Amino acid sequence: MSDETTPQPPQDPAATPDAQEDLAIARQAPGVLGANQAPEQSTLKTGDVLSGAFTVERYLGSSPGAVSYYCRDQRKDREVVVKLLELGAMPQEDVDQFGRIVRQAGGVKHRNLVRILGLGQSDEGAPFVVMEFVDGPSLSRLLARRREAKSPLAIRDVFTIIAHLCDVLSSLHPTLTHGVLTPYNMHVNRSGTLKVSNLVFGSTVAALLSVRGEGPYRDSIYIAPELVRDPTALTPAADVYSLGMLAVELLSPRGLPADRNAARGAVSGVLAAHPPQLTQLVLSMLASEPDQRPQDLMQIRDIFEEVAAAKGARLGEPPGP
Repeated sequence: MSDETTPQPPQDPAATPDAQEDLAIARQAPGVLGANQAPEQSTLKTGDVLSGAFTVERYLGSSPGAVSYYCRDQRKDREVVVKLLELGAMPQEDVDQFGRIVRQAGGVKHRNLVRILGLGQSDEGAPFVVMEFVDGPSLSRLLARRREAKSPLAIRDVFTIIAHLCDVLSSLHPTLTHGVLTPYNMHVNRSGTLKVSNLVFGSTVAALLSVRGEGPYRDSIYIAPELVRDPTALTPAADVYSLGMLAVELLSPRGLPADRNAARGAVSGVLAAHPPQLTQLVLSMLASEPDQRPQDLMQIRDIFEEVAAAKGARLGEPPGP
């Protein structure tokens, strides 16, 4: 994809303080805390070292069941993110299964996927995953900034983000499903490249939390209804549903309500400002039954591209793996 079709990070038009952005994010995602909202009792402190290699430099954020830290990989002299599970004691069988899935996910390579660099366990036995550090805002933060500034994303950027996601999911789905495709699990780096994170990690945590009646499978507006009923019903169709809700979120000037039913009820109003072709596509992506949703991600991308082109937006091919 040429640079002209790449979604660019905002130029901080409102100079919104991070604390205000974190509050905006927290209003939308129950339990999500930003970098300026570190819990008083954090598991790791600055200077702590994990597995003799990863030195904690600062707290990045947390969500139910997990905490993220910006770390320095001393062995390879690089910056990384360490995501630590905080779910209490886990049976070794579950820890081993988690490790197998993470290693499988680490084998999937794509420009728009945050790389999984390794995994391990803390001294207390908590599993953690080491990921590529992305220098740039999350998509949720980008949207919060633009809405605070009353400067929504351009149509070109909205459709290019969807195109990027269709491309990465088409590469991913032959072997894995993301399962927690939300704006909090995406970043836009300083070069303007969309990066999807929390592959495997997010869906594993969500499924474990769901047993307790918590987490994104219970309260996120982006999660497919079958996963709310049964966290094991994870198929590529769940990602298609999330992609549909993300499209509506990106097209909404004010953003969708945090309540699942209210958000779903707002979909038609947001889509009313766009061509019937787009409305029909997105509504099919949001079908309550997984087998009623479109499966061909390249066809989904093509329809989005046609609509964008009709609105005067110039789109090229999303980057390949």
